[in-house]
Amino acid sequence: MLAVLLVLFTGAGSSWSVPPLLPAHAGAASSAEEIAERLRQHVIADPESGIMMRPDVAGPVMSCADTVAGLWPPQGVPSYSALLKVRELAAPLTVRFWVTTPARARETVDAARQAAAGCSGPETDGPGRAQEPNRRADSAFDRRGWSGVQGVASQPGSSDNGDWYTTAHLVAARGALLTEIAWDWSFEQGDGLDPRWRKEGTAAVEAVLSAVGGDPAHPAPDGSPAHGATALLAARLPATSAYGEATRPWPEVQGEARKKPGWSTPVEHDMTCSFYFHRQEGLPGGMPAVTRLLFGSVAVREDMSVLPDAQTAETVRRRLLRWDSWPEGDKIDPCYEPDVNDDAEPPAVTIGRRIQPLRHGSWTGQVETFATRRAKLPAQPTYRDSVAHVAIAVRRGTTVVYLRWQGTAGPNLEAGLARGRAAVIGTLEALT
Repeated sequence: MLAVLLVLFTGAGSSWSVPPLLPAHAGAASSAEEIAERLRQHVIADPESGIMMRPDVAGPVMSCADTVAGLWPPQGVPSYSALLKVRELAAPLTVRFWVTTPARARETVDAARQAAAGCSGPETDGPGRAQEPNRRADSAFDRRGWSGVQGVASQPGSSDNGDWYTTAHLVAARGALLTEIAWDWSFEQGDGLDPRWRKEGTAAVEAVLSAVGGDPAHPAPDGSPAHGATALLAARLPATSAYGEATRPWPEVQGEARKKPGWSTPVEHDMTCSFYFHRQEGLPGGMPAVTRLLFGSVAVREDMSVLPDAQTAETVRRRLLRWDSWPEGDKIDPCYEPDVNDDAEPPAVTIGRRIQPLRHGSWTGQVETFATRRAKLPAQPTYRDSVAHVAIAVRRGTTVVYLRWQGTAGPNLEAGLARGRAAVIGTLEALT
């Protein structure tokens, strides 16, 4: 995402049209729907596809350069994310909001403050002035009723070309509202600690926070009672134990097992390693949504959003099962990587990717399935030996739901697919 933005907007002064001022509001937004409406005219769409780009609301916050500090936002709550264009800054803002509880919002901000110290590093203003990326912690943020921490980090864009860029970010809370806002600039636009980019970016952040958080003289939202259609969807999500007793939110999976492919926990939230084929998964930006990632004996992703109209909702639903690429023959091999000393691995047993119509009650859409296993399974196979994948993309009116289940299939791939289908249908019934 960052590399794309730098290509699209670096040196964009001549083509960056001036957007209108963000509207002022007395009271704070109390729902994801209200946030979306207040920011609607400032959402950036992809110039080629016209799709509003959506930062992943399930990703970590306050990640410094290449270091993830273990900070994860709330899951299964109303949320909003988008790229915004505001008058105060000639570059896009990456904006994420969550409507949670005041206690949960404070917890994330407190963790961000502690993690900011870990962002400290060599004081470098640009490439060639230090061997390591600059991970310089910045100051506390207490403005417009929001309290949090700011940070700035500079690093090479890639190991191939060494182009440097800087990311400034804020993690802050106001009552039940939690946000992370970030903006970037390349070293062609200004050095890593460029005061102009930092000043203008901070002004842009304050404009967004004022639009969403309202006048600080008014009470901060306390998250109760919940408002909006996405809050209702979030309240209807089944308990994590519905997918298995050991199932828990994905960020709670910690340790080295999470970092090393080939260990018991995947490096990505994907048991099929199909992320290599660049799935076009995700809802559009600028819309109220709910996302939850779960992991245990299975990996589950739940995405829900309420769109402006039925036509837009159907367009979004159809896009949720698209892939940029797929292996020849619609087949995928297990994640298992044989040791160089192993005997030759026989061809995998595979059920190719299938997309079929799905109707369940008032929900209509499609179901996607595929499964694969090694020809010779060990006594206790894991997802790397045998895995089944079931995903549904369905719509009811203007509500779109994407549910993905992946789990170890064992020797019987069809039975594994049946378990996955039963699981996602169970969640769909809970949402009805």
